[in-house]
Amino acid sequence: MRRVAEGIAAGRSTSDLATVNSVTLTETYKPRRIATRRGLGFRGGFLYPLGDSYGDANRLTGLHLVYKYEGPKFLVQSTSLLGLNWNGDTVEWNLLDVFAARIFGIGDVSSYFGGGLGIKSLRVERTLPPSGTVTFPQTVSQSATTLSADVGVGILVLRTYDFHLVLEFRYHHIFEDFEEIGGGGANGFMLTFGTSR
Repeated sequence: MRRVAEGIAAGRSTSDLATVNSVTLTETYKPRRIATRRGLGFRGGFLYPLGDSYGDANRLTGLHLVYKYEGPKFLVQSTSLLGLNWNGDTVEWNLLDVFAARIFGIGDVSSYFGGGLGIKSLRVERTLPPSGTVTFPQTVSQSATTLSADVGVGILVLRTYDFHLVLEFRYHHIFEDFEEIGGGGANGFMLTFGTSR
């Protein structure tokens, strides 16, 4: 009734606008799930090369600072400059990486599926066995800046809170063959986990 009276006194055509004195109890409740969320998070994990890619490296360790924008049914993640995968002198640096995904579910635990593109700067090193007149192992390397593509799935945990956990599994492909050091390209599976706000 107070809101109707305030609407008439103020000359408003509608009386459903809340004021400090006429807000109802249900209007003070904060929804469990906000419409959108954005923030930074840290991810760490491992990249497992396929075949003899990444110079026949066994496994690369990765650390990434990720910016995330999330809606009720989608999310967009981006890493600019602050993402690195490495194993000895084999290094992959994220210049820019954008990943978009569709979220399935609205609860505290939700899964997602998506894909992305990136620009990477790589230095791949390979140790070649002795051959011909060379009687000792030889180390060769090649550098490239090129395009990458990812397809992945993930799980968001504690999604209705201000802080949540992320577990992600991606197939990662670099569009470079690295023929100067014997080929093999650079592709594999990435498993990462971390936090996000």
